[in-house]
Amino acid sequence: MCIRDRAKAGVLAYRDAIARRARGEVLERWTRFDSPVLADLASRANRDEARRRELLDLTVLEGTNRKLKRGQVDPEDPQSVLAELPPLAKEALNDTLSRYRGTLVVPPAIETLRVLDAAREYGSGVASFPRVRALVLVRGVSDDPADDRILEVKELADSGLAGLYPPGVYANDVGRRIVTTSRAAWARPDAEPHWGTSSWVGFPCQVRLESEGQKGVRVERLVGDRGRPEALLAMATAMGQVLARVHTAGDDGVAIAQAISARFVVDMDGFVNEQADFGASYADRTMTDHAHFVRALQRDGFRLGIPLDTSDEPSPDLRALYGTPPSLPPLP
Repeated sequence: MCIRDRAKAGVLAYRDAIARRARGEVLERWTRFDSPVLADLASRANRDEARRRELLDLTVLEGTNRKLKRGQVDPEDPQSVLAELPPLAKEALNDTLSRYRGTLVVPPAIETLRVLDAAREYGSGVASFPRVRALVLVRGVSDDPADDRILEVKELADSGLAGLYPPGVYANDVGRRIVTTSRAAWARPDAEPHWGTSSWVGFPCQVRLESEGQKGVRVERLVGDRGRPEALLAMATAMGQVLARVHTAGDDGVAIAQAISARFVVDMDGFVNEQADFGASYADRTMTDHAHFVRALQRDGFRLGIPLDTSDEPSPDLRALYGTPPSLPPLP
């Protein structure tokens, strides 16, 4: 079985789910774990959410007070480092979270967002290298440190897809784009109700819950029974149905499904083959690009060979937010 077969299974599941939604059916949450891949994902997510693993991994308890760790926090990711935030940036976080609260579907009590500690996060995620990001420890629903939560506050930038999507699909600002799309996708009462936006020392930012209970499919776990063709086909089928549910969420979901269906019903086979071909080629390109990026990091370091230029130094205001980067360990 080739990659295209799995991509095609996802497309067929998407097509069939869109047709069902166009007829007025409700696309329910995906709760069947026919694939060992999804069963493994659900099992790990439930385990780590119950354990509050993010608190174990990222914080220390000193008496009854919890604080974020500093320095290298993940032995499997030596480039991921937590460092001190400049006082100006740290003090601004209470106002940031107050504004963030107003963008949520069901805003929590303001006392659950009281900042207990915060640290700048470096080196997590390829796309996040140039972004200002902080982990913020907040009080939670009580003074019990077991109820503490961690939020990620991350600088927002415009989408790299600008100009590639059809005319008429736009938002007036990047924050509104994030809120609108997340409401239609994962930031729902049954998914991620903590996803919102705000501003932080002049930067637009997004805020989300940092939780080890939120898992994704990882390539390195596609081994054994999880790597068998039937397991991957079942995973692709589930993902196609979930994507259809995302695309048709909201009160106008039936009308959206009818509009989508009307576009591909004209040439059903053509739609399926086009998307399957694209999925297979894009998967190959993604793996190749990632390998190139890793080699570039190993060869040229985090600046990818770009020399330092004093004219590019941040202004005093920006330095107050950025702080002084820690000395990161060398790449393997």
